[in-house]
Amino acid sequence: MQSMSFEEAWYAATYNMYWYMTFCIPLIAASLAVVLAAFLRSRWAFLLLLFIAIPSTYFASVNAITRKWDLRLEAAKTESEMSRVAGNDGANLVAGALIIAPFEAVFYNAIAFGVAGVVFSSRKTKEKSPIGEAPFPNTRHLPDAGEINGNPYSPPRDSSIP
Repeated sequence: MQSMSFEEAWYAATYNMYWYMTFCIPLIAASLAVVLAAFLRSRWAFLLLLFIAIPSTYFASVNAITRKWDLRLEAAKTESEMSRVAGNDGANLVAGALIIAPFEAVFYNAIAFGVAGVVFSSRKTKEKSPIGEAPFPNTRHLPDAGEINGNPYSPPRDSSIP
């Protein structure tokens, strides 16, 4: 098997399993939240999964940066490669844990759960129609004029008078 050069290893380490999980966790959690919230007819499942998804996305993002650093450090053989890894990825480790990962966790989950919330709320408003009400407003019973305003002198609805 052919070994990779340092440049190839540098770019190959960028996209690891945790990097993909950073995007998948909000999507899976938001989809699951819509299904559970619709099944349970409660927003608690929605909020519970949101509070589970945000820290999970944060830890996936931090692990993606850490794993990337480990892979690049393993591929570094010379002193210049080691200093490149230490200089670039060292700052990335600190900034990732304090700035990038929290932003990604909140941003990705806000988008995923925002879309899921729109889907959930639109499903909830459709289900609120009372039993017996016609699904289309033009097909329900329209009362006679006498029923509306109490006027006994209004003609009946089926009157043949033009």
